[in-house]
Amino acid sequence: MFSVDIIAKCIKDLKTSINMLENIKMPACNKLNISSKNLTKPMEVESLLKLIDNKNTNVIYVFYIDKGKVECVKNAAQKYRSKKGEIHFSQINNSNSTCLYVGSKITGIRGRIKQHIGTDNTRTYAMHLKSWIIKCDTNIHIEYYSFDDSVSRETVQLMENTLWRQKKPLLGKLGAK
Repeated sequence: MFSVDIIAKCIKDLKTSINMLENIKMPACNKLNISSKNLTKPMEVESLLKLIDNKNTNVIYVFYIDKGKVECVKNAAQKYRSKKGEIHFSQINNSNSTCLYVGSKITGIRGRIKQHIGTDNTRTYAMHLKSWIIKCDTNIHIEYYSFDDSVSRETVQLMENTLWRQKKPLLGKLGAK
């Protein structure tokens, strides 16, 4: 039952998040790049994945595409989604942003990037890029930020949601998945 106690708990949780945000140590921005044409080349993908620090920390990550490729990417994503069958594909948004996707992961960021590239399980909701974006001949730019363990999962989610609203990505959903 919804009650005054629930509201009080929400206020307490928000105050905790505000305190964390005010005292957060901003992590370095890690940047990776790969050509869409190289997504089907296992050695290129493995080289990229090896560059990813896979520490067990809260990570926010953002995928971008080249300027001038938005329409091609949107069209290719819609075509792929209509034919995808059993593959769980990210939601397509009404956006014209070069931001492709915003997400976060508590552990195993390397595995999540691998899912988005499309070299892993097709039963997990992800972009599965290697299956459709190659035709657009774009570079995929990935930025990720690893927060230390003192930052709560809820605070990371709040930051991800704010970044999602700001970037308006072409793919994915707002909020916890």
